[in-house]
Amino acid sequence: MTDLNTLKQTMLALAYTADAADAVIGDGVAANTTAGNIANCVLSSVPELSGQWKIVWGPRVYDFPIISKGHSNNTMLVVQNTDNPNMYAVAIAGTDPKSWSDWVFEDFWVWDTRLWHYGNPPSSLNPQISAATSVGLSTLQTIAPVSGTPAQGLALREFLSSIVSDTSEDVSIYVTGHSLGGALAPAVACWLNDTKSAWDENDQSTIHAYAFAGATPGNADFATWMNSQFQGDQLVRVSNTLDMVPHAWNYDTMLEIQDLYPAPYSIPSLLKDVIKAIATKLQPINYQFVGEGTQIQPIDGSIYDISPLPPTQIERFFAQVLKQHVDAYPDKPGLPDLNKQIAACQKKFL
Repeated sequence: MTDLNTLKQTMLALAYTADAADAVIGDGVAANTTAGNIANCVLSSVPELSGQWKIVWGPRVYDFPIISKGHSNNTMLVVQNTDNPNMYAVAIAGTDPKSWSDWVFEDFWVWDTRLWHYGNPPSSLNPQISAATSVGLSTLQTIAPVSGTPAQGLALREFLSSIVSDTSEDVSIYVTGHSLGGALAPAVACWLNDTKSAWDENDQSTIHAYAFAGATPGNADFATWMNSQFQGDQLVRVSNTLDMVPHAWNYDTMLEIQDLYPAPYSIPSLLKDVIKAIATKLQPINYQFVGEGTQIQPIDGSIYDISPLPPTQIERFFAQVLKQHVDAYPDKPGLPDLNKQIAACQKKFL
């Protein structure tokens, strides 16, 4: 699979596969088994994926303990390419829209940052990730598949270590995600790359990051550090020009949100003021997007005609936001039926 457009299409479909599995409730054996059934259904139903990928780790659905029971705050799975057994993809799901704790702790906890403790950045850099990214990264570093699912009991890095130790050939590992997954995928990929000596002592693996519709995971120094470690198509960042989510949390791009949509989908004045206030508050952190040059691959967005038109301005605005964030990514790269195929699989098992 050498065609870069096909590869981007595949990584998007795999990111949405993780999102599909994320629809289950809870994190017990039954929930994770159902998540696996949904993911397998998507892998076999989407023509661009059919017969080419199999689950070898998870999926693992994780629900924050105590504070958020009955949700799926994080979901991750690893698939292997059946035509090229040394090609793997780590797919990370986005936000559970029904989980308040996911919104609070993994999306909006951006007022604080955490130092990036991995690799050997030069002393001139002070890479930091948002507290939200840190919560998600810490979760994905430690969760393991439950009993009865592939690679049960193995955390991600342990599993990848077993992969490289079982072959003398080079291994390609792609980390992909959409939305929250699009913010976490670069952080997970950078962590794996920065700690490679701990799990890939012969340096057999090449790590790639595909980030779709993600907000900034960290500050400008984190972006500089990651960009220095991921060359060329090792890093691909895809954002729809009309998607509000990947405009966060950089100051300049957040201010662009006020002009994203024309009437009748324009942003309410009060929300415009709130976003400007948030952008101003975050400006000193200097959040910056990862990727540079050809690694940045925008989707040229177009306004959706939403019918029937919601009655209030704020409803119309967020209806357009949802279409731009969820539907535009499959529509533009040539996967117009992806969400329908996912819905059919979820209906079958939920």
